[in-house]
Amino acid sequence: MSRREVIFWDDASRPAFPIPVDVRVGSWLAIPLNRAGWVAGFLVAGTTGARRAFTRRQVRLAEGIGNHASTALQNAGLVSRLEQADRLKSEFVSAMSHELRTPLNVIIGYTEMLRDGAVGPVTTQQLDVIERLDARGRELLELIEQTLHAARIEAGRDVAELQSIRLGDLVGALQTSTSGLPRPPGVTVEWEHPEALPGPIRTDKAKLALVVRNLVSNALKFTSEGRVLVRLAARGDALVVEVHDTGIGIGAEHLPIIFDMFRQVDGSMTRRHGGVGLGLYIVKQFTARLGGTVDVTSTPGRGSTFRVVLPGAVRGAADDEKRPVEIRAA
Repeated sequence: MSRREVIFWDDASRPAFPIPVDVRVGSWLAIPLNRAGWVAGFLVAGTTGARRAFTRRQVRLAEGIGNHASTALQNAGLVSRLEQADRLKSEFVSAMSHELRTPLNVIIGYTEMLRDGAVGPVTTQQLDVIERLDARGRELLELIEQTLHAARIEAGRDVAELQSIRLGDLVGALQTSTSGLPRPPGVTVEWEHPEALPGPIRTDKAKLALVVRNLVSNALKFTSEGRVLVRLAARGDALVVEVHDTGIGIGAEHLPIIFDMFRQVDGSMTRRHGGVGLGLYIVKQFTARLGGTVDVTSTPGRGSTFRVVLPGAVRGAADDEKRPVEIRAA
C-alpha cells in the first residue's frame, strides 16, 4: 500500500479476506485505492480453485479499476464538501436576510412617519426626497425577501400547504400583496376575474400571492406607460392567472433562460432595471410546488404575458368543461 502498486499472491494458506470454509482460494491480487495522496483502502480480486498467474491484460485492467475507484472516492469527497458548503451558505444567507430585514423595516417605518408629517410638516422638496428614500428602501426589502425565499427553496423548506379559499378572499389577498409595489406614474394596474366559480379554490394562498406579486413587480419594472393587467379565470378544474403588460417585451432568444436563478435579459453593469434575477426563478419554483406550470409569450416593443396554470385548483368544476369563465373588470 505504501508503494501504491498492485500486489499478487498465490498462497492459498494466506487468503486476503474472510471466506467460507468450503471455498477453495486460488490466486488473488490487491488493488490500492489512492485518494489525495494517501491510501483510502484497497480492492481484492481473486480466483477459486487452482492457482494460476494473472495475465498482463488482467493486471492492466486491475490497475484501471483501481484508478477509476480512486477517482470515484475523490469525487465523492468533493461532493460531500460541496454539499456541506452549500448548507452553510444557505444558513448564512437565511440568517443575514433576517438580520437585514429587521432594521430595514424600522427605517421604512420612520420614513412613512416623516412622509405623514408625524414629526412636523414637510415641504414639497422634502416630501420628494422622502418618497425617493421610501422607494429605495422598499426595493432593498424586496431584494432581501427574494434572497430569503430563494434560500428556503434551495434548502427544500418551502412546502406548499393547500387549503380551500373563496375566490373573493383570494383576489383580495392578491391585490393586497401587490398594492405596495412601486409603479411608474403612467402605468395602471387593473384586475379581471370571474364573478363566481363552481366551487372554492384549493391552493396555498401565501405562495400564490407571492407568485403574482413577483410577476406584477416584474411587469411594472419593464413597463414605462400603459397598463399591467392581472386576469384570473377558470378553465375546467384549472385556475389560470395571467399577468399582461404593455412594456418593452422579451426577445425570443432570452425566453428559455428568464426563469433561471440569477439570469436576466440585460445582465450588464449599465442595465436600466434593478434586481438580481430571483423573482421569476421564485415564480417557477413556487408554481411547481403548487402543482402548476408557468409560461410566457412576448413581443419586443409590445409587452409580455405570463400565464400560471394550476390544474385541479378549482373544486366542483366539471372535468370536461373547457370554456373560460366570463370575466369582468374589477
